[in-house]
Amino acid sequence: MSKFMNVLMGGVPIGRLEQMDTGVLAIEYADGWLAADRVQIPLSMSLPLAAKKHSGAKVANYLWNLLPDSDQTLQKWGQIYGVSPNSAFALLSKVGEDCAGAIQIVTDEWMAANADSPGEVQWIDEAEVANRLKRLREERTWTGRRDGDRGHFSLAGAQPKMALLFDGKRWGVPSGRRATTHILKPPMPHLRGTTENEYACLRLANHLGITAAEAKVGKFGEEVAIVVTRYDREIDKDGVVRRFHQEDMCQALGVHPAVKYQSEGGPSIEQITNDVLRYATDPEADKAAFADMIAFSFLVLGTDAHAKNFSVIHLPGRRMFLAPLYDVLSLVPYDNDEHERRRLRMAMKIGGYYKFSEVLPRHWRRQGELMKMDPDEMIARLVALGEKIPDALSDVVKEARVEGLKEPVLDTVLDGISARGKAIVQQYSA
Repeated sequence: MSKFMNVLMGGVPIGRLEQMDTGVLAIEYADGWLAADRVQIPLSMSLPLAAKKHSGAKVANYLWNLLPDSDQTLQKWGQIYGVSPNSAFALLSKVGEDCAGAIQIVTDEWMAANADSPGEVQWIDEAEVANRLKRLREERTWTGRRDGDRGHFSLAGAQPKMALLFDGKRWGVPSGRRATTHILKPPMPHLRGTTENEYACLRLANHLGITAAEAKVGKFGEEVAIVVTRYDREIDKDGVVRRFHQEDMCQALGVHPAVKYQSEGGPSIEQITNDVLRYATDPEADKAAFADMIAFSFLVLGTDAHAKNFSVIHLPGRRMFLAPLYDVLSLVPYDNDEHERRRLRMAMKIGGYYKFSEVLPRHWRRQGELMKMDPDEMIARLVALGEKIPDALSDVVKEARVEGLKEPVLDTVLDGISARGKAIVQQYSA
C-alpha cells in the first residue's frame, strides 16, 4: 500500500508525495497549484508543472538533495528516528518540517496538528546554543535537536550544521509553520580556523561585487561557529519569517547528491549555464555572475565548488535568479607543500582540466566557448577580480578587526589569497 505525505511551499499545500509499495516515489501537484497562474513555481526545474505527476529517479534525487550528504549522518539519523536510513521518504517524514527553500514535507498528522496554528518557538539562551554547538562539533552526526524539541529541520551538505531562528535578540527552535532564519556550523576538526576562513571568503566575495550569503563568526561561550543568514528567508514588517523557494543545481538537473562532483558523473559548468541559467529571468546577467563565482573559487583555491554549492531562487510569476554564493573555503592556508598544491583539483573542469596548476588562459577561453560566452570575457572577468583583490582584502581586514577576530589562520588566508591573486593577474595579463 502506498504511503503519502504533503508538500508545502511557503506554507501552501502544492501537492502530495507518494511512496508506492514498490518503493518508487512520485509527486503529484495539486490542481489548485497548477491553476495558480500568478505563482507558477515548480518544486524543481527537474519536476516541471507541465506534468501533473512525476515519478521515479528524479523525484528520489530531489528528496535526497534535501538531506545531509553523509552516509554516516543518515545512518545515525535513521537510528535516532527509528526509520530506514536508505529511505529519503522515511527520513523526511521526521525532519522535513524545515528544508532548504520554501519547502516543508510533512505527514497528515502534522497537517492536522498545525492546521490553525502559526507555529511555536522554544527560546534558548546562548549557553544552550553553545552546548548544542559543542555536541555537534564532537558528535558530527547529531541532528542538532534535543529530545523534547518539537521543531526539526534538514539541511544538505557534508559538514554538520544546525538551523535556528534569530529574532534580533534571541535564538530559538521553531516548530510547526515557523521557519528557521540562520545556519550555524562548528569548525572542521581536521583544519584550523575554518570558521574564520569561510567568513573571510564570503566577505571577500561581497567586496569584489559577487553576491554572497551574509555571514559572521559567532561566539557562544567557548564555542565558535560560522553563522550564515539564510537567503531563502525574509522577516516581514510584522516579524513573520517568510520562506523563498530555492533549489541547488543537482536538484535542478535531477542529479543524485552522490554524484555532485563532475568527476563522479555530476554536472559541469556548461551544463549549469546551458541547461539551468538559460531559463533565468535575466540569463545573461546570471551567466556572468556564475562565471564570476567560478573565477572567484579559482582565485581563492576553493576545491568544493560543485553543483550542490550553487543554487537558483524561484519567485512567483516564473521568475528565477542565481542564488548568492555560499559554502566557500580557501585551501590556501592548509597547503604548504608545493607538490601537494599541484595536485589540488577543482570540483568542475575549466576547459577540460581539473587541476588548478594545469589551467591556463586558453582553458578559460575554451570554457567561455562551452558556456556560449565571449572567450575573452572569461579571461577579463578573472583578471578584473584579481586586480580588485588588494582593496577588497583591505576592507575585509578592517571588518575582521572591528569584529574582534584574531585567529592566525585569518591572516594566512588573506595573505595567501593576495599573493595568489597577484600571480594570476600577472600570468593572465601577459
